[in-house]
Amino acid sequence: MLVWLLAEKKADKDLDTCQEEIFDLLFYRNKIIKSFQDSRKVYDELDREYGEIEQDTQYVQQQLAEGATSLQPAQL
Repeated sequence: MLVWLLAEKKADKDLDTCQEEIFDLLFYRNKIIKSFQDSRKVYDELDREYGEIEQDTQYVQQQLAEGATSLQPAQL
């Protein structure tokens, strides 16, 4: 909520000339903040998924190093 107390007529005219731009700036600021917050959620999800892929890759490499030449599909 924006509260603007106007004491002079000139201030009222100034507000009329820039009111739309002020609201646009506030709206775009909120969009930027929301986009940043969403990007952090996506980053966290990707980081978690990458960790799982890394573990699977290490498991496969370990199995290959131990000489297991025939991995079952469930092990992949």
